[in-house]
Amino acid sequence: MLKSYFLLAWRNLLRHKTSSIVNVSGLALGLTTSILVMLFLVDEFSYDQFHKNISQLYLVMRNQKVANGIATRETTAGPMGKALEAGMPVVVHSARQAGMWGVARVGDKQLSISGIYADPSFFQMMTFPAIEGDPVSALKDPTEVVLTESEAKKLFGTGQAMGKVFVIQDTVAVKVGAVVRDVPRTSTIQFDCVLPFAAFEPQNDWLQKWDDNRILTYVELRQSADIAAFERQATTLLQTRSNDPTVSQFLMPMARMHLHSGFNNGKQTGGRIYIVALIVILGLFVLAIACINFMNIATARSEARAREVGIRKVMGATRKVVMLQFFCEAITIVFLSLGAGLLLSRAVIPVFNRYMNVNIELTLTDWRVWAGMLAIGLLTGVLAGSYPAVFLSRFVPSKVLKGRVFSDKRGTLLRRALVTAQFWVAIFFIVGTLVVWQEIDHVRSRPIGYDQENLIDVHSSAELGAKYSLFEQEMGDIPGVRSVTAGSDNLVNFNSGVTGLDWTGKIPGHEVSIMITSVGYDWVRTTGMGLAEGRDFSSAYGTDSAACLVNEATVSQLGLKEPVLGQKLGGSPIIGVVKNFVYNNPSGIIAPMALYLYKGGPDKGGHFFVRIRNDAHWRETIASIGKVVKKIDPKHSLDFSFTQEEYQQRFEEFTTYGVLATIPGGLAIFISCLGLLGLSAFLAERRSKEMSIRKVFGASVQQVILLLSLDFLRPVVIAFLLAVPAAGWAANLWLNNITYHVSLSWTVFVAAAGITLLVALLTVGYNGMQTAYENPAANLKNE
Repeated sequence: MLKSYFLLAWRNLLRHKTSSIVNVSGLALGLTTSILVMLFLVDEFSYDQFHKNISQLYLVMRNQKVANGIATRETTAGPMGKALEAGMPVVVHSARQAGMWGVARVGDKQLSISGIYADPSFFQMMTFPAIEGDPVSALKDPTEVVLTESEAKKLFGTGQAMGKVFVIQDTVAVKVGAVVRDVPRTSTIQFDCVLPFAAFEPQNDWLQKWDDNRILTYVELRQSADIAAFERQATTLLQTRSNDPTVSQFLMPMARMHLHSGFNNGKQTGGRIYIVALIVILGLFVLAIACINFMNIATARSEARAREVGIRKVMGATRKVVMLQFFCEAITIVFLSLGAGLLLSRAVIPVFNRYMNVNIELTLTDWRVWAGMLAIGLLTGVLAGSYPAVFLSRFVPSKVLKGRVFSDKRGTLLRRALVTAQFWVAIFFIVGTLVVWQEIDHVRSRPIGYDQENLIDVHSSAELGAKYSLFEQEMGDIPGVRSVTAGSDNLVNFNSGVTGLDWTGKIPGHEVSIMITSVGYDWVRTTGMGLAEGRDFSSAYGTDSAACLVNEATVSQLGLKEPVLGQKLGGSPIIGVVKNFVYNNPSGIIAPMALYLYKGGPDKGGHFFVRIRNDAHWRETIASIGKVVKKIDPKHSLDFSFTQEEYQQRFEEFTTYGVLATIPGGLAIFISCLGLLGLSAFLAERRSKEMSIRKVFGASVQQVILLLSLDFLRPVVIAFLLAVPAAGWAANLWLNNITYHVSLSWTVFVAAAGITLLVALLTVGYNGMQTAYENPAANLKNE
């Protein structure tokens, strides 16, 4: 019996090509979205799950009371990990971690390398399987290093890497003590190599301080650990050792780090989980719109199917049998659409990966993928076919065989309700998309606070960093170079923060987290920053090594009174106030910052900033800079970037929200119009004789088109009136979570109304014009 139903469904598809194309196209787009969402969810929730003890692993984090609330930081003080391990029995292991990057050299071969410094217990806690050697033992020796499999092959080829020696930063010779498998892409901790933390400690005496927070600390707790009690004890320990009552410690489960890293005023408020939830909601909306299309067109064709249902019932078919037939038809269409969606998904995955900064794959050999797609297909078939099956199977044979199918208005009202629901979602998306792109444009036009154009960031090697004075001198001989300076950070991202600094007028217990960085002479002039007052660091003064610059946010949040110049911050006199400039988050708050004089050296990473002339010879200028770098450090070539491009890359992360809003919004309006096109075609055909009679009695073409259009524009207008409050509320909710945001304007809703009405008019008008221009004689010849 099922075979005959599916065969009948196939014949109906071929007989009604227009509705079949509309249904398959709409459902294919909805199912493509669902497949992408499914793969995205699988990928996002797989992060860090490969660690065997993932439920017992935590990152130690801290909250700090500041002037405008509570600031949350991932970094901790250097002594924290060992103190927790020594003082709390529930701690199985602790491991400190610090970042590392540089250049590795083996003979004449050199390549950039990035990694981490870590304690030996790092590999006891984390699951990074060893291929050669013992990584725990390797990190106990300050002269050994752990490499990933890929990095070992890059350095030493396909042979054994154990015991081989290479040089990092041209100063430190290290021996390969172990090789581990490549770090999974779904790991929040990424590295090419791991160096012993014991090699990091002698270079950084601040690791002994309890008020200097620059490293990460991980702990592994026993399964029976009381997390709340642990956090209370850790907070007491930190407050006692740092003599700071404004700080507290808490644990972030490693299993939640990828998705739940967002904090606001000391409370966990989301993070990437917001993007995941948004994508799921948008995907469900798009699929729902496609299912509504199917229902609309199926009920619109009910008059044509009514006699078929009546005859089947007269011949003995029960209502359950008729419902089963229509469910079979729905599932047939859905699985045809699923096949099309599968092909479309494979085509758009590369684009999805690029815009979403993910790396999902459609692996057809994975049974979970097939199970997921089968579940999506069956669920969609049931949802899409449910109402047509119920609606069409309830026809009474004695009525439908006499032509009295539409004696009530329930079918018409339902179709209008479904069209209204479709356009409610579409208008909601349109408003959201317009608001998001307004905000992106607002942030894009935000005054950055310095001149990015023609500013080059030269990434210095150890040898180059030790000879900054020579580099600065050589730059003075290049005609295209206007000025040069240095810094420990680039101008886009600053990471090191401290609390506990003293200043004039500080209230006891009032702490402010201050970003710190080191910069060279003429930093303000070279970067194009503005000075609110005071002066730049200058070699003309012999006391600048003990002084500091601050930004306006520091003056404001510390409550420094005039005159600011000459007051001390952490014992360093303030010689200048830099105007606020945007860093780290293009739409975020500008945090307090203190700048100290840069002192390069062989153990210091850094950035040399070179301001070049904006002329036709800029390429020659860069080539000349490259020659200077090669002259000073023959082992390395020029490694540079344009500051403007680095900022743009950071800004592109923010535009992800624009893509998220635009793509589903576009799909929603397209699928809605696709359904409206199919629905209007059927209803225009039903009313063709009515319109012909009207034309015979003198109605113009314009009047006929208007009559047909108004029937569909009413639900669109109702949808707009219902969608505006919800869209406005959602837009305000999103904007209020952004520090630098645009004000919600009425023009957004006017534009959304104009777009919706225009698209709906064009869609409905197409079928209306066809009906309006039909020859009345052809339609009425049988009457």
